[in-house]
Amino acid sequence: MMNFQDLFIGPANFPQMMFISSFFIILIVFALIASIFWIWAFIDCLVSKLNKTEKLIWALIILFFNLFGAIAYLIISKASGKRLTNEKDIKSSVLIRTKKNRIIAGVCGALADYIGMDRTAMRVLWVLLTVYNFAVGAIAYIVLWVVIPFEKEKTKKNGKNKKNK
Repeated sequence: MMNFQDLFIGPANFPQMMFISSFFIILIVFALIASIFWIWAFIDCLVSKLNKTEKLIWALIILFFNLFGAIAYLIISKASGKRLTNEKDIKSSVLIRTKKNRIIAGVCGALADYIGMDRTAMRVLWVLLTVYNFAVGAIAYIVLWVVIPFEKEKTKKNGKNKKNK
């Protein structure tokens, strides 16, 4: 009867060991190349000459869809030169979190207003992509929470709120 150690010891199993080890080496090399490509696509998106709305959309696509998002960015944006949005379609020219658009921190509301998308659809999409990518969306949400400025409250004249008696 053959035990587990006999499978990996001996000259007869040398070709199997070489196949398994070469398979893992090829897998590691592919993972490194894919990671480098993903990082390049993300950085290229951020420094590209796209308008700021398209940069935001592509950055989120690359972030959420990893290698597939980077490949889509390369094919659609770089190779074909197609634009995702028109400057005329942009509702808000400033990316700001507001009190009226917030459920947690106002990130999805701010992104939806900036892109010109329905706020509820943005929130549902964000949750689905967060579940799909094992909390990458939650980390991105926290980062955007810190990065996107909050709307400054409008102050009354003289900075005081006077009541009429």
